[in-house]
Amino acid sequence: MVRFFRNALIAGIGAMVLLSLTGVGAAQAFGWHAHDGARTLACYKKVRRAPTYGYVTRRVLVRPGWREVVTLPAVYAERRRRVLVRPGRRVWHHMPARYDYVRERRVVRPAYTRWVHKRGLFHDHRLCKVVVPARVTTVTRRVMVAPPRRIASYEPPVYRWVSERVLVRPTKHKVIFHAPEYRLVRERVITHPGGWAWVPVRPGC
Repeated sequence: MVRFFRNALIAGIGAMVLLSLTGVGAAQAFGWHAHDGARTLACYKKVRRAPTYGYVTRRVLVRPGWREVVTLPAVYAERRRRVLVRPGRRVWHHMPARYDYVRERRVVRPAYTRWVHKRGLFHDHRLCKVVVPARVTTVTRRVMVAPPRRIASYEPPVYRWVSERVLVRPTKHKVIFHAPEYRLVRERVITHPGGWAWVPVRPGC
């Protein structure tokens, strides 16, 4: 509508200028016929112009942007590890005494001397001192070869493998932003509203 009034204003100003320049000729051009023999320079007629249309493309919002909160569950994993069942230790062992049998000669009766009456070669009486040898016998006896003792030994630690569930990542919340969605639409719009306008015509109309 603003353009329509602007065009009408321009057309009116143009008509006033023509009237001021041509005087009676201008009046005759607008339908007022002069009777003093003036010559017509230009003629205009008032016509109605239809509005004109065109097409424009614009972007319209289909869906606005929005935020979505997504919960990510915790993640677990199975892990194997070695645990101590029994620590290393020193163990004492008792070793009994060790025996063996030996044979040895033992004097049952020691040697000794005594006087013995004997007769000589000529049947004479003699008193002789003689040695009586010792009486020895062989006996077997048990002897200790090694005394009792304690021996220490080392037992290594004992381990075993166990499986356990461990936390890899705790539960967390993630915010995802979804961008707005647009689409292009083509619309028919009025490029000129139309209206009344003065257009030139052949002189002498």
